Amino acid sequence: MDRVLVGCKCDMEDKRQITPEEGRTLAAAHGLTFFEASAKGNAGVAAPFDHLCTSVLERLGNDAAKGAKPSVDIRAAAAPAASQASCCG
Repeated sequence: MDRVLVGCKCDMEDKRQITPEEGRTLAAAHGLTFFEASAKGNAGVAAPFDHLCTSVLERLGNDAAKGAKPSVDIRAAAAPAASQASCCG
């Protein structure tokens, strides 16, 4: 399972409850990667998602190279045909 630890509201330095170093130490203790983000300023928001996507794709690629079948099929399935009946009869 791919997981990260994200310290949010990094734009609010005056209300910080842990230091970045404490966040990195906690993340490392649990085998996680640490990120800081602020949705308000859109700072660092994409980085955790990019990291997770890259990690998942690498893991799936490594599993495929070993002959393992992916546990999740990420290919788009054909959309079901639209119903001819209206929703309100």
